[in-house]
Amino acid sequence: MKKTALILSFILLCTITILHAQEKKKKLTREEKKELKQQQKEEAIIATTQMIENKTFVLEADQLRDQKGGMAVVNSTINFISVNGDVAVFQFGSAHAIGYNGVGGITVEGKITSWDVTKREKTGSYYIKVNISSVSGFYGITFDISSTGMADATINTNSRHKLLYSGMAVPLLESRVYKGQSR
Repeated sequence: MKKTALILSFILLCTITILHAQEKKKKLTREEKKELKQQQKEEAIIATTQMIENKTFVLEADQLRDQKGGMAVVNSTINFISVNGDVAVFQFGSAHAIGYNGVGGITVEGKITSWDVTKREKTGSYYIKVNISSVSGFYGITFDISSTGMADATINTNSRHKLLYSGMAVPLLESRVYKGQSR
C-alpha cells in the first residue's frame, strides 16, 4: 500500500512539473519570430565574415556534381573542403566503399599558393579564388559563399576535370568532418 502511494505521488509530481513547464513555454508572436530570425541571420553574417577573414572554414558538402551534370547526395562528414591558414584540404568519399584515403575516396592536402577574395557589397556574398600545390599536383578552387554561409565550390584539376561541392561553410572549430589519409 505504501509502495503504491509512493508511486502515485511520484507520478503526480512528475505530471504537475511537466504541466507547469508547458505553461511557462509561451508561443512566440509573429513579430518575435521575425526578430529572432533577423538576429540569427545577423549572427550568421558575422560568423561568415570572420571565418573568411581568418581563413579558417570548412565547406561541408551535402551534394557533389561532376562536370557532366551528374549529381550525388553525399555524407558531409567525409565530403568537404577545408581552409586553415595556408593549408587547404579537399576530400570526397563514400561510406560504402574503400578508397585511397580509407573513407572511400581521395583526400588531397596542399599549401595555398594564392588567395583572392572578392566581396559583393550588394549581397554581402564572397567569391574566393584559391590555388593549392600538393604532392599530387596543382588545383584551383573557387568558392561562392553567401553572407549566411551557404556555399558552392568548384575544384579544377590539371587534367581539366571539375568537381562541384554544395553545402554549408562553417567555422573550422565547429566542423564535424573526418579527414582520411591524404596523398
